[in-house]
Order: sequence, then structure tokens, then C-alpha cells
Amino acid sequence: MKRSTLKKTIDSTIANTRTSHSFTIPKTTAQEYDDLAKFFFKLRKNAAAQEILELKNIRQTKGVFPRHALDKAILVFCYDQNKKIGDADIFNSLARIAFLDLDNNLQTDRSLNLAFWAEKVNSTSYLLSAAMGFNRKSYSIMKTLEIAERKDNKDYLAYIYLGNYADEYCPIEGKRRNDFLRQMVRQMRKNDEFEEKITDFKKATSKIKILGGGHLLSNSIIIKENDYSFRKEVKNNKRLKKRITGINLPKLICKFKKEGKHYLVMERERGMTLTNYIKEAHSGNSAVSTIIDQIYSTILDNITNIHAQTPMNKRKYNFCEKINNKTTKGNFSPLFNEGIRTIGDELNKTSNWCYNNDSSTDNWLVFDGGGTPKITLLDTEDRYSVPCAMELAQFLNCIPFLSPEEQISKVKSYAENFNSKVRKKRMIKDIDDFIFEFCKATVYRSFANYCYAYSKPEETNRGRVLEAGINMVDFMKRSSIISSSQSKMYEEVRNGLVQKKLDLEKRL
Repeated sequence: MKRSTLKKTIDSTIANTRTSHSFTIPKTTAQEYDDLAKFFFKLRKNAAAQEILELKNIRQTKGVFPRHALDKAILVFCYDQNKKIGDADIFNSLARIAFLDLDNNLQTDRSLNLAFWAEKVNSTSYLLSAAMGFNRKSYSIMKTLEIAERKDNKDYLAYIYLGNYADEYCPIEGKRRNDFLRQMVRQMRKNDEFEEKITDFKKATSKIKILGGGHLLSNSIIIKENDYSFRKEVKNNKRLKKRITGINLPKLICKFKKEGKHYLVMERERGMTLTNYIKEAHSGNSAVSTIIDQIYSTILDNITNIHAQTPMNKRKYNFCEKINNKTTKGNFSPLFNEGIRTIGDELNKTSNWCYNNDSSTDNWLVFDGGGTPKITLLDTEDRYSVPCAMELAQFLNCIPFLSPEEQISKVKSYAENFNSKVRKKRMIKDIDDFIFEFCKATVYRSFANYCYAYSKPEETNRGRVLEAGINMVDFMKRSSIISSSQSKMYEEVRNGLVQKKLDLEKRL
């Protein structure tokens, strides 16, 4: 498409669209004020530096900004025009403070005009210009596109801005957000800056990374790093897309290998984990509480579809190996060890196995932007097969939001739904036996998560998983589903979980 035609298309599309999220300016930060103040102090422009620090204090206390705020700072550039001091980030910070914090279009315009005159502009400068009025938007997009196409470009925000526009309004030369993010990764690799820009994602393991360098970059992509190829995970992602409804899967951007390390890059979705979403409900947010059950039902329906339709990995969960490792680390009593091994052996003998979806509440992302929440399954790695009851315990008990009785009701619904989707050979033969398997899986899951909880006591959710196992044993006793021959064994297991929960609370 010719650039003149593209410009007309952009103008027409924007004119016919009421929203303008693509031109949303990144929020200012306290650090940004500090950096500006340091810049002015370095120039020995103390009055301008003090003005910035005063504005920072007003911002933090949510006070009223003075009418002529930023006058001293902007005058520094007016009096030193011939020197063309400062870089694009300095001018952008002034313009963003004026636009977002001061709500002063005149000062914003002054800052931007100085930046353009001094030729200190980047993609953020053009975004600010676009936010100032309709007549600048198509021009700003075209100039941002020019930046993105430079062979030596290091302004990576340009790709994010273009991707946001392409998703909200219309493709740019046939490219959507995913294409621009792929172009960004390719450019980072070309500049040998990809590895140095990625950092550990604090909410996950060291194998999962994000980009450093600010809010927009860190929220653009997720990177998985490992010693082995992601070929199977990519294949599994495509296969799962055909089996789920009402939820999303990570959008793959690219995969590559460098210096023996394999990388899988995906779009980072907006939202919070289901774990944190449930915390919101527990904190008294009634709006969240009313839709939790809807979310549970949607996810459970999809877990059922995945279990019923996805081929199982031939490699099965190794109860013996897991139990031996954890009983050694956990310093449990011999009677507890014997009891948990018995539970593991019984679960291992089940005929109800399924694809391991890792259905913990940490593996589901919820974005509530109004209306029906958007749900995303984060991890699609195919590890091994597990008992169906284990998968349900993983999902329903990571946070004991539901009582044991409510959990059993959902397990029954799962079993009936599962049986309606599979051949007779794979059906759950006895639903009561399957419920007993779920109860045992809940107890086993409490034990299996203990070592993780003890090594990371700040993960209070893991302590609540221990509580879920204790509550389940109590429920099994109330419901008389524990045989008299195993009554003492379950009592020992319960006592072991209670003791470890107390140990964990002491560390907290």
C-alpha cells in the first residue's frame, strides 16, 4: 500500500472510531520526576530542579498544581536553544507531566515544540503529539512507522505503539500487533540487545522472563527460556485452540535458539492471575465475588474438554519418586509417610488419566475490563499424564474458596460432562469412586505442595493448600467415606498436615 493511501486509510478509520486507547500515554512515575531533577541539578539549573521536586510532592499528596507549573523547567530549554541540550526522554517527560499530571495542553505543546525544534524526538514524542488532537494522529503514526523501519532502530516502543494502533483501528500494511512485536524481537536480536533486556518475572520461575525498561515494554511479551526445544509446546498450543471455548491461549510470536538456549516468545496478556482475583473477592470486593462462580464454571468446562479430547502423554506422573523426594525433605513421621504412600499408590491405580493441564489458579489469567471477564490459560506445556482427580484438586484447592461440599458438587458435574464427551472405554465408571479419588488427590496435593511452601513462606496461598487437605480429611470423616481399616491412617496424615501448617505459620 502506498504511504499516501495508508495515511488516508488511517485518517478515515480514526474519524469513524470513538475510542482512542492506542494513543493512551504511559503514566508518569516518581522516578521520572527524580531523573528530571537530577538532570537540571547537573546543568546547575537549581530553580528548575526544585520546581520539579515540588511538583513531585504535589503529585504524591494529590494536591493542586500551580497555574504556571513547569515554567522554570521549560525556560531552561528556551534560553539554551543554541546548545540543544537534553535528549528525547527529557522532553517527553516534561510533555507527559504537563499532559497527564498538570492537564495543561499549553505546556505540553510548548515542550513538544521545543523537542521538535531541537530534533530530540522519538516514538513517544509522536504519541504525545497524536494525543493532542486528531489532525496530528495520522502524521504521528506515519513518523512512528518510519522509526520502526530504520535498520539501526533502538526505539523499541515504536513497535508497541504501532501494534496497539493496528489492533484497535486497522492493520498497518497488513500487520497486526503480533507482527509488530515479532519485528521488535527481531530488531532487538539484530542489535544484540535481546538477552540483556530480559529479566526474571517475579511472579513466576526463573525460566519465565519479561522485558525490562519500563511499564510498556515489560507488559508487551513473555519469554520462556529453557535448555530444550519448545517444538512440542508450540504444537500443543495449536492443538488446544481447537478444543477450548470462551477462554484464550497465549499468542505465540516466535521461537529461536541462541548459544544453546531455547527461547519461546509470546504476547503478554492483560489481567491478574485467578489466585489474585480470588484474593480480591476475599477482600470484600462484592463485584468480583458475584462472577467468581461464572469463571470457575467456564474454566471447569474447558478443563473437561481438554481432558476428554487431548491425547495423553505416554509418560505418567511418578508418585513413588515425588513422595520419596518430599518425605525426605519434609521430615514427616513414619506413620505419615506410610499413609501418604498408600494414598499415592491408590491414585496411581486409577483408570481415569488425562493430559496434565497444570490447572492451578496461578495458571489462569483474568482480565475484567467490564462485561464478561477475559480468561487466558497461561502455560500449555505438555509434561506428563496425571489422574483426572489430581487435575481437579489442583484447580479447586489451590485456594480453598469453595467448601468441600461445593467442590464435590463441581466434581460430579465434571464427571457427568466428561462422560458425555468420551467413548465408553474412557468413561468414569463409578462417580462415587471418582469423588473418593478427588478427596484423596486433595490430601495428596496438600502434602505435595508442603515443601514448596516451606522454602517460600511468603507464599501464604501454599499454607492454605495445607488447610484444604486438613478440611478434606474432616469432610471424609463426616461423610463416612473412609473405611474403618484406614481411619487411623487418615488421622495420622491429618495430624502431619496440621503440624506442618503450624511450622509454616511460625516462619511467617
